[in-house]
Amino acid sequence: MALGRLTEKVVVLGGGISGLAAAWRLCGRIDPHRVILLEAKESVGGWIRTVATPNGGRFELGPRSVRPQGKAGMATLGLVSDVGLAGKIIPVTSDHEYAKRRFIYAKNKMHALPTPGLSAIFKTQPPFEKPFIWAGLQDIRTPRGTGLMYDRPPPDAILDQSTGESIDAFFCRRFSRDIATYGVAAMCRGVYAGDSKMLSLRSCFPLLHDLEQKHRSLVWGMMRHKADAVPASAAPIVHQSRKEKWRMWTLEDGLEDLPCVIHEKLRERGADVRLATQCEGLSMTAKGVQVNVDGNVIEADHVISALPAQQLSNVLSPHFQYLKDQLADILSVSVAIVQMEFDGDVIPERYKGFGYLVPPVESDWVLGVVLDSCSFPQHNSPGKPNSTRLTVMLGGQWYHQLYASEASCDDLFVHHAFKALRVHLDITNPQPSFINTTILKDCIPQYYLGHHTRLEGIDAFISRRQLPISLIGSSYRGVSVNDCILGAHNAVDALFTEDSATSR
Repeated sequence: MALGRLTEKVVVLGGGISGLAAAWRLCGRIDPHRVILLEAKESVGGWIRTVATPNGGRFELGPRSVRPQGKAGMATLGLVSDVGLAGKIIPVTSDHEYAKRRFIYAKNKMHALPTPGLSAIFKTQPPFEKPFIWAGLQDIRTPRGTGLMYDRPPPDAILDQSTGESIDAFFCRRFSRDIATYGVAAMCRGVYAGDSKMLSLRSCFPLLHDLEQKHRSLVWGMMRHKADAVPASAAPIVHQSRKEKWRMWTLEDGLEDLPCVIHEKLRERGADVRLATQCEGLSMTAKGVQVNVDGNVIEADHVISALPAQQLSNVLSPHFQYLKDQLADILSVSVAIVQMEFDGDVIPERYKGFGYLVPPVESDWVLGVVLDSCSFPQHNSPGKPNSTRLTVMLGGQWYHQLYASEASCDDLFVHHAFKALRVHLDITNPQPSFINTTILKDCIPQYYLGHHTRLEGIDAFISRRQLPISLIGSSYRGVSVNDCILGAHNAVDALFTEDSATSR
């Protein structure tokens, strides 16, 4: 469906970063007064939330930093520049002492992940059992996979002929069991709070799938893969990030400043932003949409849904039962976080870095710990530059089997967090000056096996019926802030492309 420039009315459902990015993009393509954004809560931002300690320190409840790399990273920096926040960026460069140090807790010990370099691949790096050179050779001689079924699958790997290959199975096949068990499984807990044996390689890490299909070997593919060039027209902050080799960045007042400022700018441009306004029903025809809100009906030409898939399923008309069923099956997991601030420097020097992850073979309850004050000391409490801030992440895919009753879990969360500090970081008597416990319910969608096929079916259903809806947000094609913003931009741009084949 292609839209004209000035006459259409578009409703955006959801005021998280995806919905805000879509609304902002729309305001550059149609009359901003024809853009309506509906958000059920009284504030925007979704999972991007910054909280302050009584002493003025800052913690992120959701994403705590953003990577500048790739097209998605450039899209986010471009948006930051558009809304006037480029001057508030706090960057961390690739040579930062702590940000490049990351750890895995495995086999009852903390292990530093090896830094890139030839010398690292010829040494055995615990917890891995062999030098990485052997895993590289295994990859080079492994045939290209079909993404479905293989001649020699690992005996405990999850493979299904119709739904694809799990992340765990992919790394077992191409590299080694211990890399899959300790390194990759831990990484999946850090990114998705999920189980690498259940998550789809193609959906979670599409670049790796594409490199294998194109080059057969990931080693050869990564050697040939080139970073996305920065267009000459890109915002100056994008060029600066590439020149200075940024690894990640945040904002002076916390990442929540981004959605809040976008919200303000949208109102200034004339967009109709309605907070505390929940979509109660959605029906569509090829001619337009009807959105039920507070007993009233909003008629529009197109709707862009940034709602979580299951929430969208709940409000869709029963006339679209196939779509409702497919959306309802895109599940999410909950994460509990325990955040602490200590008045002094309590992290042993040997463990200082970005943080560490814990593979599921070691612990069901702790996913990992982020040492916030190591990467962004600027967010420490004023007057306490040597204070320590850290975040313990718990649950994820294992949340409900560990914490059956959320009403009585706070003490258990803190108990597990303190145990992690004692056992993993040798902090024998944790005495934080500030502690905050939060449950992020259903916060990270899980791209289980079959997710890619499900999305193909959803796209085909929307396209075949010419439904005036676009689906954006973390439920579909990436859970990071960057993925959400780029997905929103692509969905809006597709509306103004005459030969657009699908609505997303």
